[in-house]
Amino acid sequence: MSNSRIQCFKSCRRKYELKYVENIIPVQSAEALERGKSYHEKVEMILKGEKFDYDDPKTDAMAMAFQKHIMPQIGKVEAVEEWFEKQLPDGNVLVGKCDGRLADGKILEHKTTSADLDDAYIASLQNDEQILTYMWAYGVNEILYTVCKTPTIRQKQNEDEDAFRQRCIEWYDTDTETKIGTINVYRDD
Repeated sequence: MSNSRIQCFKSCRRKYELKYVENIIPVQSAEALERGKSYHEKVEMILKGEKFDYDDPKTDAMAMAFQKHIMPQIGKVEAVEEWFEKQLPDGNVLVGKCDGRLADGKILEHKTTSADLDDAYIASLQNDEQILTYMWAYGVNEILYTVCKTPTIRQKQNEDEDAFRQRCIEWYDTDTETKIGTINVYRDD
């Protein structure tokens, strides 16, 4: 069982049945999910010291903002996209994949959002059940979220992708703290 599977069951049992019992996959996924997946892949490449392809001005800018604003804050990354398995007392196995693990033992999770990184957004992360699952599986009390807001600007008519990508990159340089940053979540025993 995974955190995604548990959350799916809790949110909608019919969706759970369609997805995990009948193995029905949606024909099309939401644009926000695709953008988040693309951003995660680019961040993974950055953390592995690899270069990513420029294929979407917004996610390209998001990844570059991660490199500029977040990388200096997080320290050494020991593992990227790390699979885990944890035996549960009832015989089931909790499985999952965390986005990363830092040298100090903290779990690293990347999030994208359309919201500002304000108090309400931070509070929602503080109460995310996913972090409790990961903390328990790894036996740690802290997790570090990296959060990147998707640029809200649109490509202008007659603007090429390179010019739009550059505007998106510059978008992160104003009001940076509401668009990209890290959030440390701690839970005591």
